[in-house]
Amino acid sequence: MLPRSLHTERLRLEAIVPEHADGLWRAIRASLPELRRFMAWAPSASSANSRAFAEVMSRRWQEVTEWTFTIFHSDEPAGTISLSAYQSLFGLAEIGYWLRSDLAGRGLMTEAARAVADFGFDEIRLHRLELRAAVDNAASIRIAEKLGFTREGLLREASWAERGYLDLYIYGLLAEQRGWRQN
Repeated sequence: MLPRSLHTERLRLEAIVPEHADGLWRAIRASLPELRRFMAWAPSASSANSRAFAEVMSRRWQEVTEWTFTIFHSDEPAGTISLSAYQSLFGLAEIGYWLRSDLAGRGLMTEAARAVADFGFDEIRLHRLELRAAVDNAASIRIAEKLGFTREGLLREASWAERGYLDLYIYGLLAEQRGWRQN
């Protein structure tokens, strides 16, 4: 049985459930200008879409195909972080995240990403974790670098956001490369 909550020094991460949707919508609404720059879903964000997302991701958790956590800061939903694109045969998944804009720059997402990476490697038994970041998303690039991900290449026009197609850097981290763990 996989743990449904993770705790860090400053955050609580809980497996997403539909009851988180209203709080997530408040966090999204407070961050829409920033989210629209990088997230394909942001231009169509709504309370209804937040609820639908929470419902779908909750089901995928139960199906053991995708793991989305709601990030709680000061007991309020402040974002999400997911392991998606899971390929059990290869022990591979992709990590993706967003955080309420007023909390950016404090190292919170690095803290959350480290906990979810450990969850992926230790609980799901991943061999490899991938992270994609828009080439001008300095915050996501910093997170990848702080966690020891290796930049492996450029994916041209591999994502879309409100301003059009985005080039992405692809990063990879192998289980044995975790510099924060004493294996």
